[in-house]
Amino acid sequence: MRFFRFVTLFALVLVAVSCGLPSSYYLSPPTLGPGGAQGDPTSGFFQILSTSANSEEEFRGFELYYKFDATAPTGTEINLGNSTNDVTTLTNAGFLTVCSGDSTRDATPTQRTLPLIPIQQADRGTTFSVTINVNPQSPDATLVNYTYTAAAAGTVEVQIDRHVFDTTTGGCKPFTFIRWLPGNYSTADADMTNLGTLQSSTIYLVMYAVSYGLQDVSTPIYSYPVYLGYLTLSSF
Repeated sequence: MRFFRFVTLFALVLVAVSCGLPSSYYLSPPTLGPGGAQGDPTSGFFQILSTSANSEEEFRGFELYYKFDATAPTGTEINLGNSTNDVTTLTNAGFLTVCSGDSTRDATPTQRTLPLIPIQQADRGTTFSVTINVNPQSPDATLVNYTYTAAAAGTVEVQIDRHVFDTTTGGCKPFTFIRWLPGNYSTADADMTNLGTLQSSTIYLVMYAVSYGLQDVSTPIYSYPVYLGYLTLSSF
């Protein structure tokens, strides 16, 4: 009888472990780079490295989270990237996922394809730099993109957009910083509400990156966040 009770209890424990409990599995995060440098406020781009650590069977690519600030970020906001935090820490702090500007993948923030930056299986575990260019130099440019060159994929360049749906275009609103295009930025936009009434032509873009993967085929898993720095963005 005791043996039967033990077996029954053991079976219940297995069921509890395999169903319904949150996973503690974490992926290896992307690496700051090259050289481990964060985005310089005036550089116009962020960079991360995909390395040999990003070779887990579950790994699929990278996700980007961003937030606009009215002043240069300090304190807690720039210290969310550590092994005790996860993506919910970012979303609780007001960070939003970047949308893909590739219309074949996703058009709205709520129906986007994960991950934002997919990495082909043959390139997982190899080292290459991913550059997120968020400050185009052309006066009317709206193209903000990520780009990288890897052995299997070759050169990849994809436009990325804001976490804001534009009913006029039927897609996400673009990042545009050199000039404020009429209607492109509104204080009602999901990524602008924390700024209140926009008083300045300069805003600050804060960005984090995480590794994204699937555990047991269907369960999304993430690495801890990596702080990429912030950029100063002007309409002039």
